[in-house]
Amino acid sequence: MRPLPEAQRRRRRPLVGVVETAGRGTRARGDPRVAALLRAALERGSEPETRSLTHGFHAYPARMHPAIARHLVATTPADAIILDPFAGSGTVLVEAAAHGRRAIGVDANPLAVRLARLKTSRWSHGDLERLIAHARALARRASGRAAAQRGTRLPGFDPRTFAPHVFRELHFLRAEIERGPDPAIREALWLVLSAIAVKVSLRVADTSELEAPKRLAAGFVSRHFARKAEELARGLGDLARAIPEGTPGPEVIEGDARDLPLPPRARIGRVITSPPYPGIYDYVAHHALRIELLGIDARRFSEVEIGARRRSQASGALETWRNDLGRVARSLERHLEPGGLAIFLIGDGIAGGQRVRGDESLTNACSGTGLEVRAVAWQSRPSRSRLERAVHGPTKNEYLIALSARARPSGGST
Repeated sequence: MRPLPEAQRRRRRPLVGVVETAGRGTRARGDPRVAALLRAALERGSEPETRSLTHGFHAYPARMHPAIARHLVATTPADAIILDPFAGSGTVLVEAAAHGRRAIGVDANPLAVRLARLKTSRWSHGDLERLIAHARALARRASGRAAAQRGTRLPGFDPRTFAPHVFRELHFLRAEIERGPDPAIREALWLVLSAIAVKVSLRVADTSELEAPKRLAAGFVSRHFARKAEELARGLGDLARAIPEGTPGPEVIEGDARDLPLPPRARIGRVITSPPYPGIYDYVAHHALRIELLGIDARRFSEVEIGARRRSQASGALETWRNDLGRVARSLERHLEPGGLAIFLIGDGIAGGQRVRGDESLTNACSGTGLEVRAVAWQSRPSRSRLERAVHGPTKNEYLIALSARARPSGGST
């Protein structure tokens, strides 16, 4: 019999001390203690969300379920620094703050970095009242100016994605935000505008480029803007009350997870993250409308985005994604404390029109690094898009995978 290729040998290599268990539709294998942690966290993701904080303020495709992040954060040692190298809009960072944990988030998307900073910021009751009052007054002025200048041709961003009256209101909301004297309130309101942008556009959804007419009354955009600002203020108030006294605010850094921009001596006790699945999402395209609306320079992000769907049909796309995750693993290895865990939430993806198993791909990507798999838990999830159903069938798998540093031989070189 011909020997198996090395890649297949790696995939079939058993985990040390494997114990496979199942419960509530979730299966797990590996180190029993770590496997139980992962299985319990995945099962939290099937439960209704009971605490919103700032999680629901702004849509962000494929964000980690807050209940999964909450369980992983709550079971992290109290003195461990938590790192999310794909922080997105800050789900893990919000939960870390609410649990009194020190945390660092990194993301290449400048919009995500701004969102994560806002969603984890601490505001006094008086500052939140000023935010709401300013948003309401600003919305009234913008609505009035839009009604008074109906039919006027306005300079600014591309109006073709919005109905004409919606475009006018957005134009004047933007103008009013720019005039705001308080930098913190001004930044918050820019992101409020970002939060409502897709809902008031002709876009069907965040993850779709299809357009369809929407019947929005005159003044709706400004009223929705004010309501969204009130929702943000409530969430920030809830978060402020949840954060234990003395908890340091999370550090949010714009950067590439393949070469983490952390201090050389930064020691991380727990990594909790969800890297991009191959070929499923294209964050540059999803956020293009918001990026234009806020005037964000996303050229660097477009160059370094990992696993983007726009590149998934290119030759070698899967190998590129695996190599990228391998670089992420090596970067994490330099900062992970002995005994620390790097926990990845990842799902089955698509490359070259073929199914890509998330667990095998991450395991293979990390095979040449100093990290090894300790445990895996997985659940079935519905395939949502037409492409996913064609490739995966009605369901695909989502995994939590825990890795740790390989034990070095006693007396061996470092």
